[in-house]
Amino acid sequence: MKPLFPFICLFILTRCLLAQDIIYENNFEEYKQGDDLLRMEKIKIKSFKNEEALRTVTINKEYGTNYLTFDIPNADTSKPYNTLITCANEISFARGKVYTITLRTRGTFERGIRIINKSSNRAIAKGGNYNVSNSKVLAEKWHEHTLEYTPFEDFIGFVGVLRSWNGALDIDDIKVTSTENRRRATGQDLPYVIYQTDFNNINQDKVNTLFKVVPFQQNQLKRELLLNEQYGNNYLTLEMEDTKESANTMVFLNTIFSFKEGESYTVTVKTRGKFKRLIKLIDIEDKNAVIASKDSDASKLNSKEWFNHYLFFTAKKDFEGQIGVIRLWNNNLDIDDIVIKGTVVPQ
Repeated sequence: MKPLFPFICLFILTRCLLAQDIIYENNFEEYKQGDDLLRMEKIKIKSFKNEEALRTVTINKEYGTNYLTFDIPNADTSKPYNTLITCANEISFARGKVYTITLRTRGTFERGIRIINKSSNRAIAKGGNYNVSNSKVLAEKWHEHTLEYTPFEDFIGFVGVLRSWNGALDIDDIKVTSTENRRRATGQDLPYVIYQTDFNNINQDKVNTLFKVVPFQQNQLKRELLLNEQYGNNYLTLEMEDTKESANTMVFLNTIFSFKEGESYTVTVKTRGKFKRLIKLIDIEDKNAVIASKDSDASKLNSKEWFNHYLFFTAKKDFEGQIGVIRLWNNNLDIDDIVIKGTVVPQ
């Protein structure tokens, strides 16, 4: 008979690694049909478009199960009424823990999860976006959203849904769980956040301190970095003087990062604009040692769509590097949600 002890230890270890703590949960079953959660101050809303329009948040019931319905009763279907819908419950987020937010929605057009920092009243994390446009079939189906987030500092926050455009939106089964970070992982699940910004916690004065523009062609052209806002979320814009010639330009983070031999890292960035762009990591000592993402498809997108860039690598040596986005050809470029993760604990 084989000894059971190693298997028992492995089982206990696996259970510990996978154990999740439920931080917050709401299925709206404690309320009655017709309850007004805005009046009861259980839900808060923030309007970004057509703010004067009446918005309602009430409890509905279907097949014996409660859910929340957000609506704009007198909406003009040709206009946007972008609205952030947040639970009033405060949640304590701890640095280094992995938080998973799940919820379900049903309705037309786009919506996504947001984590709001109470102190700054800004979205500190966003994801799980889903857009059904005008599809009547998809609009009648529930969609499950998921957002995984690891804070780089302690903060008090709220969980919410950003409802884009207009129309009623049903919301149900909101859950926030947390786990301790793992030491090793792969791909986008790397455990430790080394650097993160969605530009919601910085102002224009800090932009030139945190970032710099390096032109490679047509150096005489005017280039500047501007902080812009859309639907309550900030993003960075590389604004360039008009030209019909190639004017390749790099937007660098001024921070120098230390990368350790054998450790794995991911860099993710969102960009929006015309033509091709990609992430580049440059070795400070050896300028020729460059790691770049493969994002040629970015040039084929509609210029109004955000593109998610992704770079994964394992360091072959200890080195110091600088990360940036290179804008190929010309034209303005929007940049948002820069995240660097690794398998090494950030110092």
